[in-house]
Amino acid sequence: MRRLLHVGHLGLVEHYSVSAPNAPPKGFSPDFQFAIPVFGALGWRVGKLESLVDANTGLFIRGGEEFSEEHPIPGIGHSGLIVTPSATAIDELGGGRKDKVQEIFATDTRPASAKAQMLAHRLVGRAESMTQIEIEEHSIEFMHELIRAKSPPAMNGTQKVINRAKEVLHELDCEPLTLADVASQVGVTPIYLTQAFKRSEGIPLYRYQSRLRLSRALAELPFNESLTALALDLGFSSHSHFAAVFRSVFDVSPSCYRSEFLQAA
Repeated sequence: MRRLLHVGHLGLVEHYSVSAPNAPPKGFSPDFQFAIPVFGALGWRVGKLESLVDANTGLFIRGGEEFSEEHPIPGIGHSGLIVTPSATAIDELGGGRKDKVQEIFATDTRPASAKAQMLAHRLVGRAESMTQIEIEEHSIEFMHELIRAKSPPAMNGTQKVINRAKEVLHELDCEPLTLADVASQVGVTPIYLTQAFKRSEGIPLYRYQSRLRLSRALAELPFNESLTALALDLGFSSHSHFAAVFRSVFDVSPSCYRSEFLQAA
């Protein structure tokens, strides 16, 4: 499913979803694109390089390059935001230099900031109630947030370990986990996993897990009447713990974020 949110001088802004029973897409995009999941995860393969892309990950799609996707988490598809900038917008993002555009899209993925996550959820969830200018400005901010992130270092021989650790976080979702639990599932030691994961993702594994939970909160808050029930369902110890972490990451309280969506409905 692809739902058009905006089309104009900036390019295309779309919401896409691929359910688990359906075969994930493969082929190539004729355009450069920026994307981020707002639900689930996907395996992204270009040539021999494979990445697990979830809500903590910005995806950079190079025009004309062969790709394939897969569903890495059994029974779970994925849904997200895709921004396809026009040729004019791509030129401006690259400062009029082709080498700069190539630099922007040199890697398939980069860590996604909390701001990029929130912008994506707002566009997917509220585009119908936004003005065209608001959609375009949110989309531009979203692209700049992804571009600003540092590319991950080359991790020869460890990418499969990182991808498998992410799969475990998704498969066990909000269950209480220890570092030893994850390391055992991956087949490495806790110390090795800690060091490799932080080098690859720029944040510790526990914070990565917390960000996944908070992204799920962004999607579920507008439809959940009980913040306490949601907090416990996401694996937080209490409403106050959830609210404090949410505010520290997104600079807004969960109740205010939910009100923003309800007022726009």
